[in-house]
Amino acid sequence: MIFGAAPWSDGEASVYRVTDVNGAYAGTARYDLTRLDEATWNLRRETSAQGTQEIVVVDMSVGEYRPSLATMVRIDSRGTEQVRTTYSGSEANLELTSKQNITTYQRVSIPSDARDQRSLVMLVRALPLAADYATRLNSFLPIVPVLDRVTLSVRGQEEVQVPAGTFEAWKVRLDTGDSETLLWVGVDAPHPVVK
Repeated sequence: MIFGAAPWSDGEASVYRVTDVNGAYAGTARYDLTRLDEATWNLRRETSAQGTQEIVVVDMSVGEYRPSLATMVRIDSRGTEQVRTTYSGSEANLELTSKQNITTYQRVSIPSDARDQRSLVMLVRALPLAADYATRLNSFLPIVPVLDRVTLSVRGQEEVQVPAGTFEAWKVRLDTGDSETLLWVGVDAPHPVVK
């Protein structure tokens, strides 16, 4: 799989409305992208919905967007839990701290080309999306830990109206076999995720 140069810029921030399964407002999600140095992008996603706050930070390489470090902190009325993942080639080393403040460690073998699942929404923007474009990629979710083979396919082009305006967007489907996510990604640079 070939990614293009990052279409986002250092300091970019995006805020989205989160809805429940019935389409009702449930909270917000904010994505921030920061260039840490010549070799590293930092993606931060903060979600506040239905009484839970989740902060995910993923450091990933420039160009190939492979993760090196990821931290997830989840806070709700019952406490705080954290998962810290260090990626090294074909291994992911997890440090899991429960709401009872018990820390456990786990090492998981993963394909060396796996991307952190929480970064996929933004990484889609760096792919050469076009009519009938399709590809597959390995996605790792450290929380469980689960490795998925994700099929990404462009399902067409649509005009999408959102609070930020009207956009021509690619309708992109991410399919793991067990779940499906639809994204609308702007046709024009910087290819924002508009819905």
